[in-house]
Amino acid sequence: MNTSFNLRGEPIVCTPKDAIRTFYSSGLDFLVLGDHIVAKELAWRPVSQRELLLTP
Repeated sequence: MNTSFNLRGEPIVCTPKDAIRTFYSSGLDFLVLGDHIVAKELAWRPVSQRELLLTP
């Protein structure tokens, strides 16, 4: 497993700005940055634990 966050030929991400740029250039769907979740899908919303437990 590769645990570095970078794209091929790019240096490893060092700043939040680098992380966001790399995220939008990658195939990732989500980026967790501290207490924030960045999602590429505009319709995505957080789901509570309760909602997950009630879903059949």
